[in-house]
Amino acid sequence: MKRYRWIAGIFLCTQFLSAQSQPDPAVRIRELDLQLIALGEQPREIAIDRARNAIRLRLAAFAELAGRDPAGALALLLPEENLAPLRTLGAAIASGLESEGEWSGPVEVVAEDDFVHGASRIHLSMQAGGERLQVYSTDPANLRTGDTIVAAGVRMGRMLLIRRLSAVARADAAASGCTSTGVQHLAILMVNFASSSIDTSVTNSASLGAIVNGGSHNLNGYWNEASYGLTSAAADVYGPFNLGADYTGSDYDQLETDTLNAAAGTVNFPNYTHIVIVMPDGFPVDGGYGTIGCASFTSPTTFTAGVVWVRADFMIPNDVGVCALAHEDGHNMGLKHASTESYGSVPLGSFDTVPVHTEYGSHFSLMSKCFTYNVTTILGHYDAQHKVALGWWLPSNYQTVSANGSFVLAPTETNTSNLHAIRVQRGLGNNFWLWIEYRQNSGYDSTFSAFDSQIYSGAMIHFEDSTNTTYVGYTRLLNYTAPAKRSEEHTS
Repeated sequence: MKRYRWIAGIFLCTQFLSAQSQPDPAVRIRELDLQLIALGEQPREIAIDRARNAIRLRLAAFAELAGRDPAGALALLLPEENLAPLRTLGAAIASGLESEGEWSGPVEVVAEDDFVHGASRIHLSMQAGGERLQVYSTDPANLRTGDTIVAAGVRMGRMLLIRRLSAVARADAAASGCTSTGVQHLAILMVNFASSSIDTSVTNSASLGAIVNGGSHNLNGYWNEASYGLTSAAADVYGPFNLGADYTGSDYDQLETDTLNAAAGTVNFPNYTHIVIVMPDGFPVDGGYGTIGCASFTSPTTFTAGVVWVRADFMIPNDVGVCALAHEDGHNMGLKHASTESYGSVPLGSFDTVPVHTEYGSHFSLMSKCFTYNVTTILGHYDAQHKVALGWWLPSNYQTVSANGSFVLAPTETNTSNLHAIRVQRGLGNNFWLWIEYRQNSGYDSTFSAFDSQIYSGAMIHFEDSTNTTYVGYTRLLNYTAPAKRSEEHTS
């Protein structure tokens, strides 16, 4: 049985309520705040142990809430009059309580991909004062890994709740050796957790290596074709390494650190530009993670690389693995998602119409989710805007258009210096654009034919709204067959 006692009119339980019994983190925070306020009025010898446990649970609840609603987390902070008595209980307890400040340092930006539920979120962490701190902000400021930021707000444990964030120095990917052209060297590291292991009968060194450079489809072939020979891939597979711990989705940074430490004696990391951590199937994220840009590490020699975390079951069969790596390593090279915008029964609404955004809505680029139709995994080229961002197109391959004219486009798959796409201004006196390109039944884009061959019969049109900072770096496909063929049909 649970044992209870009354303290200062607050009903305290020696076994604090778990997240499972109270799923709403805001409710948990409020209840734990009441307990802490009461403990702040108690003798030190009574309060210390209970306060330590309550703060541990409170930090977990704040991290959960801040991950989806940073502003809501900031609204639940305790006032100074309640914090002051708790700080007298010792440094270990005070460090878990909120304190205002400003921090600066390099940031790591990680895209979390939940392909099963069609959801994505951005995780931020920063190095400050020799520590790695988790950053929660309502405005990620269109950051890339390696940017130096200044963050003002509230610290609780290793968590920063940000009121104001700015980038003071942008990472120079070319100077760091982290580029989107040339040979991309992947170190694929298989890891086992304390309670789960990779099923090596389906995901092993041979099959993982084939995803990069073997079989009829592979990452090297995809990048080489999509980049017109500018980018290729090579990989070495290591492990599995036994990490001896279990991890939650919010522990991705600790998983990264533990993996690099475990592999340091085996892998010469400066030889690689991408670190791919292949995890057991049970890792509690339905897909993977990828840094947006590259980070600097020391293991023990300093090196710069993008990092990918992916579940082993998202690496099989082979073509799904090709998609998973092209997507997450695409994040490493700076790309955001291939999405769709729906205006209902019309392809494009008026300027003040807010469309329905679908994060992974476009199945015609591997920066969408990995989509298999019947038995064929769709392996489409990255979209025009992304090819421009990667430096895969010459200036002659695309043109900005703000006046009437006639233009002849070469199909995306063709290796030519001719025009591939036009960026057409939507009317005059605004910053809205339509990107127009077209695809043919060739190479990796031939996988579309198993799903929707209509894509070969006309243009692909993507919308660019430069005033909308939420979707900077995205491609946003419009449905120009509406209402005859509604965009809702293009879902997995």
